Amino acid sequence: PWTTPKGMYWICASRAYSQLPWDWKGSCIIGWIRPSFFLIPLQNGQQLGSPVYDNWKHREKRSIQTGIGGIQVMGKPDDIWTPERIIAYYDPATWAEDGSWGYRTPIYMLNRIIRLQAVLEIAGQRIDAALNTIATEQDKLRTAVYQNRLALDYLLASEGGVCGKFNLSNCCLQINAVGKVVADLTAEMRKVIYVKPQQWNGIMDEKGFLGGLFRNWKQAVLMGCLVMVGLMMLPCLLPLIKSIVQNAMESVMQNNQTVKSMMIMKEIGDQISMLETMDKKNPMETTKIEKDRLIKIKQNIKQIVQKEMGD
Repeated sequence: PWTTPKGMYWICASRAYSQLPWDWKGSCIIGWIRPSFFLIPLQNGQQLGSPVYDNWKHREKRSIQTGIGGIQVMGKPDDIWTPERIIAYYDPATWAEDGSWGYRTPIYMLNRIIRLQAVLEIAGQRIDAALNTIATEQDKLRTAVYQNRLALDYLLASEGGVCGKFNLSNCCLQINAVGKVVADLTAEMRKVIYVKPQQWNGIMDEKGFLGGLFRNWKQAVLMGCLVMVGLMMLPCLLPLIKSIVQNAMESVMQNNQTVKSMMIMKEIGDQISMLETMDKKNPMETTKIEKDRLIKIKQNIKQIVQKEMGD
């Protein structure tokens, strides 16, 4: 059999074989088979599946105000973030273009989640309006159908009404009023999807950090006076604070020194007591003056320790 190298085929007219049939006759050519495709010229910044916008530098600015919340630009408030504004601000999707993820994925996940929340809210509002419109029209249509049926039954009363005229055994007309049901369902949906527009509060706003203290000129003057008084008293308060801290540190250091002195004196007294005990067991030849001196030293140490303990 005539086999082909790996990856190649016998191309015979409209057919291709990796191995020619034993009974085949005709002419063929050996070659590769590839799907029909074309190459895009690769330029700087143009890659398949990279940014949604080819060039971020040449993008047109949006007409909507997208400044930082809490700042007023040209006298117009820019601190209310409605769903429409959120969508306009986070609309362009930025994709990872280096291929590290293996698939297209937004870089700013949190921004996309915020935008998705706004999209769901607006979509829910549109669905709510559409369902309520359909329910209202259905209620009107239900009323019109009942009126027409009543008129037909009145005109055909001598013949038994519509049922008698057409000899129908099951001609009872019943159209359920679903308008209230739809209204209740859409009201629940409205509560679930509603997100209060977020407002950025500056430090000078009523809900800001200062709580609207500068609401009018009187409060502004009062706050200015308080600040000035505080600045004037600051040079007097600093030495006082410094003195308090210094005294506290000296007191702590003195207490530590006293404890150490008491421990040393107690250790000396214990050593003298131990020497006296040893002297009683094994008397040493000492003069009367030396004995009196040792007794006096011991008494002085005891007095100092008792005094420190009393203090």
